[in-house]
Amino acid sequence: MLTFLDLSNNLLEGVIPEEIGKLTQLEYLSFYNNNIIGFSPYQISNLQKLKLGVNMFSDVILDEIGLISSLEVVVLSNNSLQGKIPSSIGRLRNLQRLYLQMNSLNSTIPSELGLCIAKNALQGPLPISLSSLTNLSYLGFFNGSIPYQIGNLQNLQVLDVSYNYFSGTIPSTITNLTSLKMLSLSQNNISGTIPNYFGKNSPQLFTVRFADNGFTGELPPELCSQFVLEELIINGNKFSGKLPHCLKNCTNLRIFFSLSDNQFSGVIPLSICNLASLQTLVFARNNLRGAIPHCLGLRFGNAPQQSFWDSSNNF
Repeated sequence: MLTFLDLSNNLLEGVIPEEIGKLTQLEYLSFYNNNIIGFSPYQISNLQKLKLGVNMFSDVILDEIGLISSLEVVVLSNNSLQGKIPSSIGRLRNLQRLYLQMNSLNSTIPSELGLCIAKNALQGPLPISLSSLTNLSYLGFFNGSIPYQIGNLQNLQVLDVSYNYFSGTIPSTITNLTSLKMLSLSQNNISGTIPNYFGKNSPQLFTVRFADNGFTGELPPELCSQFVLEELIINGNKFSGKLPHCLKNCTNLRIFFSLSDNQFSGVIPLSICNLASLQTLVFARNNLRGAIPHCLGLRFGNAPQQSFWDSSNNF
């Protein structure tokens, strides 16, 4: 009995024949990157992964998809889908990833949904009821505020709402995301302080991007407890206070460490020299004072060519 069918990356065209629906034991079906214009998959009751991205679908997303309760991954990105997102998709309780970006969807976001919908014409805030999709592992949205109930998404690994119109503050419940690996909030209008204990309960967190928002206050010391942290980008905010000495614990920081365009003061702590693997370090345009630690000169003087150090426009 056929359970896996992959016809992706071909030049197939037209409508997927109805006979495909008779493959009732099919668990994986992909026509990704073809020229398909239509499909009715509702009869495939055991389907777990449906990948129809990069095709030529122009009809509204069929309510039929919401009838396949076994679906875990649905990819419909990069098509010409129009109209509304049916609320029936929000009833897919096994759904982990839903990709609808790069279409022409409009109207408000159905209250049942939590999904990746970048680059559409949708409007309205994040629906509170997305917290019911507890199996969701990737979430990307585009405006509104981050709801308090987001802390219910215990399996969430990637939260990416960068380059959108988010406002408000980070809810304290974000500290409940124990599976979180990447948090990207860059290029929004989010303000306030980073919640206390942020990072303490997320032992797999390796990427934090808060750049170009309106954050204030000091960096929480719990952020230093993330020994796996590789990338910390918080430039373009209003963070203040001294650079915490506990940054010495972030020994895996190696990709990017940017604190520029904030209001940090005091001296550069000697503990920064513990970041032996760091490739890019930017402290520019703060209120830092005093001497540059000698170890930084030694560190970057013997560093590979891709390393970069900028402490300009301080005191």
